[in-house]
Amino acid sequence: MSEHDRILTGIGVSPGVVIGPAMVLHWTIPEVPHRVVARDQVEGEVARLRNAIKEVRAHLEGLRDRAVQRIGAEEAGIFDAQIMMLEDESFIDAVTRMIRDNQLSAEQAFEFQALEMRALWARSPSQRLRERVVDLSAVQLRVLNHLLGTPMDLDVIAEGPEPVIVIIRELTPGLTVQFDRDKVAGFVSEEGTRTAHAAILAHSLGIPCVMGLVGALSKVQTGVRLILDGSTGRVVLHPTPDEIREARAGERRRRAFAREVERAVGQPAVTRDGTHVELLGNVDLPEEIEAAITQGAEGVGLLRTEFLVLGRSQMPSEDEQASYFIRVGTRFKGRPVVIRSYDLGGD
Repeated sequence: MSEHDRILTGIGVSPGVVIGPAMVLHWTIPEVPHRVVARDQVEGEVARLRNAIKEVRAHLEGLRDRAVQRIGAEEAGIFDAQIMMLEDESFIDAVTRMIRDNQLSAEQAFEFQALEMRALWARSPSQRLRERVVDLSAVQLRVLNHLLGTPMDLDVIAEGPEPVIVIIRELTPGLTVQFDRDKVAGFVSEEGTRTAHAAILAHSLGIPCVMGLVGALSKVQTGVRLILDGSTGRVVLHPTPDEIREARAGERRRRAFAREVERAVGQPAVTRDGTHVELLGNVDLPEEIEAAITQGAEGVGLLRTEFLVLGRSQMPSEDEQASYFIRVGTRFKGRPVVIRSYDLGGD
């Protein structure tokens, strides 16, 4: 393998250097074989459908509850839209009728109905509805894998002997928040930018991440050892012992520098000629409020508000928005806070 093929470069979006085996995730809808059932098996298929929906809903509720503890209730709302889809009786009734009227297997009827809904949403003039297609795809993938009895890639990760570096076509917020930190060392996504919602989440969770690495899925195979540098966006395949030693030394230096910066947090921001410099923090997510205060921010230079609507099935209420702004204002009492109104579509 040439050096050109062995060293890949994307966009570093979450700092840190990690070394570990690659886990290539093909987060795609499985192929569903055509299967017609006998008339006396129809109700059994309906029962299988209902059970799959119940199991997937319980799993999503567990992910949401775990996300609440890790990153807060606001971001955990990513899973609420998916749970609501599974609770949509009109959708489930349509799948059930398709099973009974056409004697189709539960998985095939569910696939047909989900594809019809996906096409309808994708053509909708409503941007919010078009954005829900990704949630529909996540639900479709989980339910179909459950009905087909096929393990999902995420289950394989949970059973691995050491933390892996996940390689995926598109890292979504919903995927980012459900990975366990002790099972995933880093992320590499073919798509995405530094300002993508998933990139911001990875940074907040402290997981090194590289985005925009085109061709990663075709160039990296599961099990291949990697060095991932979330600061520079560099990914090294089959690293040599010298490269591993250099990477570990570099990470030690980065952490030492971070500790040195932390020790200086309490010192006044004054230039040598006595000029005071006002240091303000950027806050993308609610959990970054305390971090900004801890690191000595004298206010908020940019309070982003996109998280209030991203990954949700409905707009936040006026009270919900006011509650968040009050929370920020209270924590930065007497200090400036610059709020940016919604800037949707950038990610």
